[in-house]
Parts: sequence; C-alpha cells; structure tokens
Amino acid sequence: GKAGTMDACINLAGLSLLTAVSTNTPLADLMEDGIWADEGLKRLPGPDGTKVFEVFERHRVVVVEREPKALHRHARAQMRECATGWKDIYSTPSDKYVNAYSCYFSGEEAEELLAELHGDADVSAVLVDALNITEGTRCVARPHQEYRRQGYRRSWVTALHQDMPADVYHADGCDNRARTAGHDFFTILAWPHEHWDDSWGGQVEFTRQDCGGPASGDREVSDRTPAALAVAPRPNRLVIFSAPMLHRATRPVDSAPRRKHTTLDAIAARPGIPTEALWRYSVVQQVTCFTGRDMGPYEEELLRTKWYEGPVGSMVAVVVTVATLVLTEEVRAALRVRARVRAKREGRHVPKELPPKPAVKPLSAAQTALRVLLIGPAGLAIMIVGHYLFGLGDVEKARASGLA
Repeated sequence: GKAGTMDACINLAGLSLLTAVSTNTPLADLMEDGIWADEGLKRLPGPDGTKVFEVFERHRVVVVEREPKALHRHARAQMRECATGWKDIYSTPSDKYVNAYSCYFSGEEAEELLAELHGDADVSAVLVDALNITEGTRCVARPHQEYRRQGYRRSWVTALHQDMPADVYHADGCDNRARTAGHDFFTILAWPHEHWDDSWGGQVEFTRQDCGGPASGDREVSDRTPAALAVAPRPNRLVIFSAPMLHRATRPVDSAPRRKHTTLDAIAARPGIPTEALWRYSVVQQVTCFTGRDMGPYEEELLRTKWYEGPVGSMVAVVVTVATLVLTEEVRAALRVRARVRAKREGRHVPKELPPKPAVKPLSAAQTALRVLLIGPAGLAIMIVGHYLFGLGDVEKARASGLA
C-alpha cells in the first residue's frame, strides 16, 4: 500500500536542507562524527556534548546528537500523504529545472512541532546556552508570504534525488526582513530516515558569508566558494543554525546506491523522474526567536496583505462592478433610444425586442463622463486609505500574535 511504499522510501532515503548541490568537501575528509570543519573555524563548548561552531561573525551552527522524534513523526506523516500537494522548488529564479519538491505543514502543525521542541529540556538548553535565545521565550514559525492566504508557515518536508540540479548558497532570513523587534532568524533541520551512510554525500555546507555575500544566489560563484563547515545528514541528529548565514545542501553522490522509485505517486508521475535514483527527505523549520540583539525597525511590507487580496480588494471590486453595471445599462439604454429614433425616421416599425421606453433613463454624454470621473477618484481614495489602514492592521496583528 501507499504507507508501506513510503516506509520503504523513508528507510532508504537520505535528507538535505533544501536541494541537491555539487560539493567542495571531499567525503573522505568527514570525521568519524560525520562533521568536517575548516582548521580556522572556532569551536565552542556546548551543553551535554552538543557541538557548537562559530562559522562567520556571530553566526553559529549547533549540532545536537540525538534523534528528534517529534520532527521525524510529523515528517513521515507528511510524506505518506501530503495534504498541501508537493510544490516545486528552484534554487534561483533563473533555474529552468526543479531542484526539489516541498510539502508544507499547516500553521497548527508547525506550532505543534515547535511546542514539542521547546518541551524538550535538552533542546531548550541548547537554544539558550549556544544560540543566546532569551530564556523563557518561545520561538515562532515564520509565515510564508507566498502561501500566507493558505495559512502555511515556513515549515516543510523536502524530497529530492541525486540527479536533480545543484543547489546554491543562500540565506534563510536577513536582517531587513520583517519580524517582531528583538527577534533573530534561525533554521531547524532534521533527517527522518532510518539509515544514511556518510559516503553517500548529502551533507549540509556552510560558508563564511551571510545575506548579500558574493555567493548568495549566484550559481557560478557558489560553485567555487569553499565550505567552512560540512555536516552529514545522519538521522539521529538535529541541526539549528543562524538563518542569515549562507548555506547549501549537497546531493547524494553518483556512486550512491540507486533503487527503483518508491516515492509518492504524485511525484513519480511528474516528467523527468528517473526510474532508479536515491531519494532523500528532510524536515525544515524556519523560525524567529527572541535574542534582544536588534530591536528594528524592519520592513513592514512583507507582513501586509496586498490590497487586492484583503477587505480593500473586495471593496474596490464591488465599486468597480457596480460602476461597470451602471455604465453598461446606461449605454444599453442609450442604444435603445437611438435605435427607436432611427427606426421612426426611416419609417420602420420599432423592433419587438426594444421596449416601449428605456428601462433606465439614458444620461447625456456629459452626465456619463461626470459619473465616471466621480466614481474613479472615489474608488481610488477608498483603495489608498483602505490599503494604508488595513496594511497597518495586518502588521499590528502579526506582531501581537508573534508571527512577525
């Protein structure tokens, strides 16, 4: 059945953060713990054997050597039945081919996942001690701007295989993005499979750059930018890192074992899917957590619902619709009168389809023009004022609920 098929896929699959990528880190250089770090990389002590790396300025990567059972459980449920449907992922806007597929968690699921992580004393200690997140506060799943109307958060499962195009270095959140004052961006990553051999590749790589760095979103520069840290996607591992830092996922190497396709039928039916390949899955959560580092201000535009998607858009649509109907009826009435006058002048009978008199008294050209001029500015004024008011309302609601 489908569940059995997915279980088999999970047992065989490996995972990565987003999409596949060629790697600059030789697999032979990975240490016994599945981690490679540049000689100059600063390594900090962490609670209970947790590995903490300060990769670039204040940006850190924390590796917790324990199985995140809650993330695994939710991710496997999503893989068996993706309620939102698998979405295409492209590493850059110019990419012609899909780099991965994603299945989004609902807003409720995303918050439930975070609640379970916060309920883990060891994970909470890591957040406070290693990432300087303020004790007693809770991280919040970030809203997804593209799918905000559907209630999706930036929390999803990804699916990819070793023949997909390469990933590029990218950031998950930058300082100019809207969020609650004092919050920083972080990414939580796990791999819900039963087994993964380090020799198969698929490690996550971090480089000494952050938002706006030369390698950010640039495939050519990304390919020649060396990694400062590489972490193998082992299943009993949880990785949390500063989201502004540039990172990328590497694909399974070509020499990794290939197996017949065992993923969801919805993906298998898509064009270009190989008959045999090593598929991997990952579970990703992009969050904001309070550190008190930067109190803003931030760009508010990302939080606002576009005017045509909210109440203002509905109001404008009503105004435009009514105006269109009124003007259309006026034109029709004027045409009826002209037809009747022309018929009488030519001595013809008035057509039966024309009523004895117009249903609406026709307006003169001047009156029609005046009405159009009045409706236009009125609708524009409503749109501008409503956009401003409702836009600010969305920002305040988002901040009050911790979604900013």
